[in-house]
Amino acid sequence: MTISVLPAYPSYRDLTGAPLDNGYIYIGTAGSDAQSNPLTAYWDKALTIPVTQPIRTTNGYPSYVGSPGTMYVNATDFSITVRDKTGTLVYSAQNTTQIVATATLQLLGDVTGSVAIAAGSTAQLSATVVDGSHNHIISNVTGLQTALDDKASLTGTPTTFTGTVVAPAVNTTKSAPHTLAGGDMNTTITTDSDVTVNTGVGSAGDVVIVANNSGSAINVTAGTITGDMRLAGTATTGSRAIAQYGVAFIFYIDADNVLVGGAGVT
Repeated sequence: MTISVLPAYPSYRDLTGAPLDNGYIYIGTAGSDAQSNPLTAYWDKALTIPVTQPIRTTNGYPSYVGSPGTMYVNATDFSITVRDKTGTLVYSAQNTTQIVATATLQLLGDVTGSVAIAAGSTAQLSATVVDGSHNHIISNVTGLQTALDDKASLTGTPTTFTGTVVAPAVNTTKSAPHTLAGGDMNTTITTDSDVTVNTGVGSAGDVVIVANNSGSAINVTAGTITGDMRLAGTATTGSRAIAQYGVAFIFYIDADNVLVGGAGVT
């Protein structure tokens, strides 16, 4: 009985999945190692052109006088061993039931990657997870729900804190003339020196409280402000004075206009 060794022009691949070039194919007696127990194979179905073993490969195909060839044996079964050009085993099978075509495993969707798997061989697959391609629910991330539960709610039922709660510092003390900056907005300043107000530092609704902690008057000076700095409750504009131990508020109508008032402010 004459049977074909795999389909016409079988293609072989190396351990990386690339076409097997300059490789070696051994055809042997079924149930035995093909390399040490060779079985006569032929290039034609009529069994008139013997194959010289090992059969060499070109770009993955068994090479017969420079072209792809198909191998035949006069038997009901056979074994096969395939090695790469360095002699490293690609795969072997002792009978046809162990022979499967080289398969390619390809990952799609959120994970990409592919690898060719030859019969009897081990292949390594490198997978890449596409950035931003998928979402996780909270329960998938260890400890995330607990961390979220420990956060204070900004709305709804007031939060009761336990342990030591430290609030950001909202008061600074100055001992030299100071020009208001963005970090001063909505804080208090205790000082014995002048305070300068420039334009574009605060926004509508911002307020700064200045306490004069000295026995002498200090000034709230209109610096580069491009609008008006008015004495609260009047139309008077310009720099203001804070009497000894007086307290002033500086309220921003907008970035360029402020009101200054308070106890001891003139």
